[in-house]
Amino acid sequence: MDAVAQVPQGTTSRYFRTREALLTGAAERLGEQIVSTVDAVEAGESDPERLPDSLTELLYRFLADRPILLALWELDLEANRRPAITDAMARITTVRRDLVLRRCRTAGVELSAEDALLMVMIVNGIMFTAMTSSPEAVPRMGALISGSVRAVLERYRS
Repeated sequence: MDAVAQVPQGTTSRYFRTREALLTGAAERLGEQIVSTVDAVEAGESDPERLPDSLTELLYRFLADRPILLALWELDLEANRRPAITDAMARITTVRRDLVLRRCRTAGVELSAEDALLMVMIVNGIMFTAMTSSPEAVPRMGALISGSVRAVLERYRS
């Protein structure tokens, strides 16, 4: 581990005594990175008419960060084998859901927590498909994300 991280021998085990501790630390760091990304774009549109485009753009940003997405999915899979990191991964899902909720509420749309989670799950599936498809497929994913966002938000149109 130390050689891969390019740190002196023994550094990794000094901070992370077990594999679970290392994976939990990685999940927590990933969560911090996602929060940082979210905070960098948090000031979103307050116009309800622009909300679908604003959310699509925000969610599409996660698609552009391939290393974070791959780490997220690797840790999600690992959480199935190592329950010790399940809580850290659940917090990441909550952060992403809450981002959608805040963006909607800023635009005056009282989206339910369940619909915000649904949006995150749909987009996660689209992004997984994009990452495991040919590079030419990635640009087309924007239209799928936009359509999904609009379909969920349609329930809230007055």
